[in-house]
Amino acid sequence: MSIKIIKFDLPINGSKVTTLEALRDNLTDEIVNLARSGQLERWFTARQWQEQAQAGAAAVSQHAKDE
Repeated sequence: MSIKIIKFDLPINGSKVTTLEALRDNLTDEIVNLARSGQLERWFTARQWQEQAQAGAAAVSQHAKDE
C-alpha cells in the first residue's frame, strides 16, 4: 500500500501560496518560521520539489550551527 502525499497551501503574507512563483511574490520574514518548523520543507516535498526541500533544510541546519 502506498502513501499518498497531500498537497497543502503555504500561508504567507496573508496569501495561500501554491506555486514557486507565488512563493517568490509573497516572500517575507514569515518564511524563516516556516523553514524552522519544517513546514516549508514538507510543502516542497508534497509538490515533489526535492531539490528545493533539501536546500531549505540545509540552510536551516547551517543557520542553527552558526548560532
